[in-house]
Amino acid sequence: MRRSNILRALLGVAALCTGVSAIENAGDAAGAIHFPGPSILSTPATPAIPAPEAPESDPLIALIKRSSDLVSDLSSLFKRGGIRNEADTKNLDLESWSRDTVKLCADKLNKTVIPNNPSGVAGCWNLPLLVDSTGIFAADLRIFRIADPTGDWKDVEVSSYNISVQYDGSAAIQPRNMTVMERRASLEGMKGSNLTKLVDTQFIGNLDKSLISGQLNDSELKVMVTPTISIYAKTKTGKAVNTTVSIESSKFLNGVFAETKDLNQKEKDEIKKEPFELPGTKIEIVPAGLYFYAAYTFVGLTIFGFGTLERAKFRDQYRSRLAGQGSR
Repeated sequence: MRRSNILRALLGVAALCTGVSAIENAGDAAGAIHFPGPSILSTPATPAIPAPEAPESDPLIALIKRSSDLVSDLSSLFKRGGIRNEADTKNLDLESWSRDTVKLCADKLNKTVIPNNPSGVAGCWNLPLLVDSTGIFAADLRIFRIADPTGDWKDVEVSSYNISVQYDGSAAIQPRNMTVMERRASLEGMKGSNLTKLVDTQFIGNLDKSLISGQLNDSELKVMVTPTISIYAKTKTGKAVNTTVSIESSKFLNGVFAETKDLNQKEKDEIKKEPFELPGTKIEIVPAGLYFYAAYTFVGLTIFGFGTLERAKFRDQYRSRLAGQGSR
């Protein structure tokens, strides 16, 4: 419980800081969080640059509360669709998650995904955990080169990439440093793939409490945790370029929502456009409610009207009796 409170405090700070982390030499978008892309040395063909171990204050490590009985593979996690409550977080092995997720992403992108941007890259977005009761979630982003860049992007070094992960107000996130072991596991997941992996990164986030106060289904939650991902960069001549990275065909391959049917575009638009209504502030009386309301109103007015007439008749009778007694 104490660690959970620490996590919530960290996420509260993250919510305040969302959109403040600046991206150099590129225009910021409100509500976006940015981080610099890795150098070309982080591709599977070259040994990755050693990254520092995650600090002890790592909120995901604190949430997972790692122990000696960690599972050795991710099969049980995959079958049950990811971690959905805090009690199960002890069963999440981050190294296995990294290896299996990269393999699933690479296989998916290599077989079915066609690049729709001039940079020739595609993203893969997955959630190892989403605690329904609190809205806390962990997200995993991998970006791969799946085709040769075109246009101005031919003159852009991968080391100049800056990635923007933006939500429309439904969530706040902060980047998380992956451990050396996780990065090594990520490279293991690329064995046998002919793609080039450009970005390995993870986030800790929390959903807006006011939006999850009701009973949301998985389809609605999927829309809330899916961000807009963009790449900002500069060519060797200093020209600023940017593009959006599609994740529609390569999201939720592992973990949470891995076995949930995707929404179509019409359903997504309807959920995003639907205004938030505070429960209890609007009475829906049409049509059945209107009929019941009208019927009860009619019965009530009839009873009150009949009672009023009876009292008036009794009053007149009483006055008549008094007048008769007075004339005697």
